[in-house]
Amino acid sequence: GSGFGGRLTGEVTAFLLERRDAQVRDSAGFGGNYRFFTANANDARVYGLEAAGTLALTRTWSLHGALARMESSLDSFTLTNGNTGGGRRLANTPRHGYTLGARYRAETGFFGQAELTGRAAQFDSNNQNESRRAFAVLNGSVGYAWRAWTFTLWGRNLLDRRYENRVFFFGNEDPDYIEKRYESRADPRQIGVTAAYRF
Repeated sequence: GSGFGGRLTGEVTAFLLERRDAQVRDSAGFGGNYRFFTANANDARVYGLEAAGTLALTRTWSLHGALARMESSLDSFTLTNGNTGGGRRLANTPRHGYTLGARYRAETGFFGQAELTGRAAQFDSNNQNESRRAFAVLNGSVGYAWRAWTFTLWGRNLLDRRYENRVFFFGNEDPDYIEKRYESRADPRQIGVTAAYRF
């Protein structure tokens, strides 16, 4: 839809997904003797609401944002190797997420953007209860467009937040191979320069 003379545009989406015998990824073994496999678990469902919009403040400035709310569940299951899981939220389905940003683009060629993105905590696997923590990261860029050239100075995770890209829970250390949490951290602050030529 649109409003304010076309300066405000947006959309709202509702969704529902139901899966029978949802597939999950699992592993067997310990130490250096691991094998991964995919197996059928139990029924799962995901539903929620998403809204996104853009507001043109002036000819050069605009605001944009998106908000999502999601619920999910995976019924309890037991795999053929005896591993169990489910009975809670489905993996990789955070309860909410959001994006808030501002853009600037001048007729002289200068442009810039800042954007804050956040996600709620989420389980990383359907057969263990370790979760990635909630996070919020700030990204931004400034640049100049001239003829067929575009020069951009950009930054990701500008506040250098520490958060996980993946988490694991298994035994991997001699001599007892006691199960523990392992984390794969997301990228720290990154700064870069890009030059692009269109032809």
